[in-house]
Amino acid sequence: MNYHDAIGERVLHGIRVNGELQKELVPPGYFDQVDLWIGQRNGSQGRKMLLATEVERERTGGILSGHYTQCTQGWQTGVFVRLKSQNPEPLEPLADFADAICALQDGWPSLDSLGQHGRMVRSIAVPCAALLWPLDYNFIAESKATATDLIKKIAHITGNSVAPPLAAAIARVAEKHHITGITHLVDGYCGGGGFSIGAIPVLPDVRHVVLNDHDAAVLACCKDNVERLLRHRVGHGVYADEDDAPVAFDELCERCIKLGVGERPGRGWHVHISPPCQPWVCGHGYPLAPLLNMLELAVQNGATVSMECEGRKKKFAAAVSTWIQARPRERGCFKVYVIDAFKYGIPTYRQRCIVTSFPMPGETDRAGCQ
Repeated sequence: MNYHDAIGERVLHGIRVNGELQKELVPPGYFDQVDLWIGQRNGSQGRKMLLATEVERERTGGILSGHYTQCTQGWQTGVFVRLKSQNPEPLEPLADFADAICALQDGWPSLDSLGQHGRMVRSIAVPCAALLWPLDYNFIAESKATATDLIKKIAHITGNSVAPPLAAAIARVAEKHHITGITHLVDGYCGGGGFSIGAIPVLPDVRHVVLNDHDAAVLACCKDNVERLLRHRVGHGVYADEDDAPVAFDELCERCIKLGVGERPGRGWHVHISPPCQPWVCGHGYPLAPLLNMLELAVQNGATVSMECEGRKKKFAAAVSTWIQARPRERGCFKVYVIDAFKYGIPTYRQRCIVTSFPMPGETDRAGCQ
């Protein structure tokens, strides 16, 4: 599925908010008659825009257009819409987001109103489609939230999360390294729960999920959806931790016991963390040794682990590799991959660094690279 079709699918299906399905109004056959264009990096202003269809993949040698950033927040809630064109060349910036239509409030613009120039549209479907967010996900929002507020909130919830199809791919491989299957899952820096909601459907033995995020509203939304996924599994438990993420294995163990899990991470556990990307994209990152030491001890205790962060600038991958090279004993413990999420069914170009305690088929281990 390309980005254009994924957006159309989510518009036609609608988005579930506070248990109710909300739809953006769109004329019949709309997405068969228009092109959707996505701005690069920080928006359309001063930059070219790329066509979000298979045509763009053919033009760029296999890389689908869409966003080139590491998340789906902010400007990426908008798309530029115009009537189908025979000329798939990149658009020069044609519109300001200040003039954008709010699709949830006003519906998508009619075909007649597009004219030759098109219109900018803010749509909930854009961030959801960028990560192939589940159609049945229930977003929790304040009852008085405006349509614009809701779009921003959903972009925030999804933007800080792992793409669920990528999480599912990681979980499938991790499961093979547990003799009795994975029964406990830790989702650190969980955001909207992208890792959990991607992993749980492919981990049939999971009964207990520990979620951590310091944003109480996002954590509540994540917990609601994870509980829904587990509701038919006997003896399940979802444990929400609003404190700052643990940075030591003993702290992680104490946190799990305090939350009522009753066990220390070990055999049958998978520990995943998605620490913040922005410091690596915009600056010099932050110390990784505490997080890597924590994951190393979890592995020594019998757990499988994974960590996900930005991959496009390679700074995070280089920092992890440097830590591994300085500790020869750990060289076999961690694998470092810079992956193209497009390979995992996600319809946008989104490079991520994945650190795992097991080999990922079809990927090249960069643990020895700078």
